[in-house]
Amino acid sequence: MLILMRRWRLLLAVVIVSLVLAGSSAYYLFKSGSDFPSPSCAALSVAWTDLPYQQSGFRYLCGQNAATDGRIKISLDSYRFADGSSIDWVCPSDVDNGSSRCSSSGIFLLANVTVENVGSGNTSIGPTFFAQVNDSSGTLIANGEYGANAVFPGQNPSTSIPPVDGGTFLSPAAKATYWLIFYMPNIVLSDVPSLKLHSLSFPELSYGGDWLGGGSYRCMPVPCQNPDTELIILR
Repeated sequence: MLILMRRWRLLLAVVIVSLVLAGSSAYYLFKSGSDFPSPSCAALSVAWTDLPYQQSGFRYLCGQNAATDGRIKISLDSYRFADGSSIDWVCPSDVDNGSSRCSSSGIFLLANVTVENVGSGNTSIGPTFFAQVNDSSGTLIANGEYGANAVFPGQNPSTSIPPVDGGTFLSPAAKATYWLIFYMPNIVLSDVPSLKLHSLSFPELSYGGDWLGGGSYRCMPVPCQNPDTELIILR
């Protein structure tokens, strides 16, 4: 009986240690990717017609005002529509025809977003976002990002995502806030009061590796990943 009791106590001690170790591992994994992935768009009953890209093999994750796949997180802080000639912005003279690109006429969508690296690898995020806007009839107007490399003096944020050298580099836990700029085709100023942002999306094609600068990465010894994930931020 004494031997059986000792074995029982030893087994109990092993079980307790195993649970503690398992709990520690779960905590570590949670901390290494501090945000759980957003649900699939299908789980939220988002129609396929509402998704800007429908590429084979991609997964689509949707979130209200923010979306993440556990590697990067994108949050929509605010947005507005404005006529290009009335926006207080400046473009460097040596990028995309300089200031003429920032003084363009037409209606633009300006979205204030925060991009954050919540995973454990390196990444870069460039002006490859896509926007969908509802007009007064409910029709979706879609367009890709207007990579103007713009500066917004005295405003917060003060710049758009840079369109050169792979965009903005984000090491683990790094984050930055930028303006996203979208030109709205066939829209006039009188249409603006009826416009509403439907969604922003970002195709995540690569993650990880050693950053070499200038948008270049080396995939050894730190491996690169191909997430093939579309993050959809619903408004």
